[in-house]
Amino acid sequence: MKTVHRIDEKRIYLNGNSWGGYSTFYYSAYGYDPNVAAFAPMVGDGRNAWSATKDRFYKTEETTIDVRRDGGGLGGCLMARFPMWAFAVHDDRTVSVNKTIDPINSIRQNCEINHPTEIKMTLFNSGGHGYMNDRAWNGQLPNLTNWDRNHDEPDIDLYDWFMQFELIRN
Repeated sequence: MKTVHRIDEKRIYLNGNSWGGYSTFYYSAYGYDPNVAAFAPMVGDGRNAWSATKDRFYKTEETTIDVRRDGGGLGGCLMARFPMWAFAVHDDRTVSVNKTIDPINSIRQNCEINHPTEIKMTLFNSGGHGYMNDRAWNGQLPNLTNWDRNHDEPDIDLYDWFMQFELIRN
């Protein structure tokens, strides 16, 4: 894409739905690309990203992070390096809402969060597995009323939330 389009390399974001949500969680945990500024997994299973032990290292030009040490033996705390807004739906019969709740709560309880915005998690009461497909990118998020009040309010459009963040290189 960079060869065809003008890309602001400080504003590369990753978002995925269902298997793409799983991949978004996993990608954030194992740092395949240190050039992503923020993540938004939707109705994906983040438990493997949190709990899978990886015998690998995350490397950038400046630093090497030992996943086995810095993640407490887990890849999970590496997810806290980036702003993340995770979404799930209580009545999703394809991917249980707990597959989002468990890793996000684990990050919040066990990891140091190194950016100005807390890890966000918004849960919707109904709508099923495809609920986010129609609503995430068309400006509807701040207007949705069926969100679970025990979790973060969808108070901003996803695009606008992403645009708050840019990659900071040391």
